[in-house]
Amino acid sequence: MSETPGVFVAGDLALGTSLVVRAINQGREAAAGIDRYLHKQPAP
Repeated sequence: MSETPGVFVAGDLALGTSLVVRAINQGREAAAGIDRYLHKQPAP
């Protein structure tokens, strides 16, 4: 999650221009964070 609650960023927006593999990993991490946020679960 970004510094703004409920706003999530990943890939190039979070890291700047990067490799596709890093962007895919960031997308997966963002998806997990969004899922935790929507289910009101604490961050790990």
